[in-house]
Amino acid sequence: GDFSSIYWWIDAPYAVHPDLKSHTGMMMTLGGGCVYGRALRQKINTRSLTEAELVGVNDRMTMALWTKHFLEAQGYQVNDNVIYQDNQSAILLENNGI
Repeated sequence: GDFSSIYWWIDAPYAVHPDLKSHTGMMMTLGGGCVYGRALRQKINTRSLTEAELVGVNDRMTMALWTKHFLEAQGYQVNDNVIYQDNQSAILLENNGI
């Protein structure tokens, strides 16, 4: 299979639990199909949707990096390891630094 591109989709609705914690959902595709998905409650309270999105990406960043390094250790060349999300404020902060 083609393992040269890994794509992640991460999203986080804000304060959806009774204790006002947010939730993170993520999906990873590899070789043209979904191979991993997970949804979990965030461990900390956030003050905005933007902050919830940042926490969601931060929580999944370790998995994204680990997957890339694991595939490279197996002999595959990984050209792209891309995270997608839909919150423009979070994207601007991630691209320009916090």
